[in-house]
Amino acid sequence: MAWKQILKPNLDDDPKHPLYIYQGGGILTDWYGWCLAVVAGSYGAKGSSYSAKTAWQSNNTKHKDRNIPEGIYVPLWYEGGTYGHVVIGLRKGNNITIWSSPYTHIATFQKFSGELNWALNYVGQVYGVGSFTGWSETVLSSRVIENVQETKPVEPTPEPTPEPEPSKDNNEDPKEDDMSQPDEPFEPAKETDQQLVGGIIEEASSWFDFPNWLKLVAYLVGDAFIIGSLLVPDIVNAMQAPTMSIWAEYFSKVLLEAGTSILLVFKLIKKK
Repeated sequence: MAWKQILKPNLDDDPKHPLYIYQGGGILTDWYGWCLAVVAGSYGAKGSSYSAKTAWQSNNTKHKDRNIPEGIYVPLWYEGGTYGHVVIGLRKGNNITIWSSPYTHIATFQKFSGELNWALNYVGQVYGVGSFTGWSETVLSSRVIENVQETKPVEPTPEPTPEPEPSKDNNEDPKEDDMSQPDEPFEPAKETDQQLVGGIIEEASSWFDFPNWLKLVAYLVGDAFIIGSLLVPDIVNAMQAPTMSIWAEYFSKVLLEAGTSILLVFKLIKKK
């Protein structure tokens, strides 16, 4: 939020432009007790009020906080005491300078400077008006500061480029023009038979996607049948062997084929 100065106060610091406070048709030679008249006269504000307290209470631009705008002269108000108090403040960062009607019988400002909260509280103590109440955008009926809405400039919308108008020459045949610059024919992409069949097989295989444990059981059962088919003939021959040497030969063959098949099965399972 940005603020700008509408009425700049005369702070009675230029000998060429002294500040005169008029009251009751005459110039005040003693500003003591005339805070509202001093602040209004400094800004050149119009209007009137019974006291600083009543002027604050009837002000419709008041801000009851300490977020005082920076870099401009702002009316500051105290509602305490019988008549309240009003001063002019200039804030710079966390510091502030305050110009107030005097607490002694002189005809010029009393000036206070320091840290923001300290200075606001100190002025309230000196004048016996309690805590700082707030700040305003106006004094009596005159606006002295104004909020400036920060808006980004609107970029102009570029005008669309007009399309070229078709030729109106009666000697030209539009059909011949169309034939002279034919559009390139558009051919949709064709899938090969192999790609089509592969896609169908892949889609069908997705319907039979079994869990890993079921696949393992299928592998083991199938391998068991294969191993059994290899071993059964040798087992039968061993059982019918006429001598122990022939039986031992067939039995060792059974053991060899069984061991080899089991190792092969587990190697295949590990790869899968």
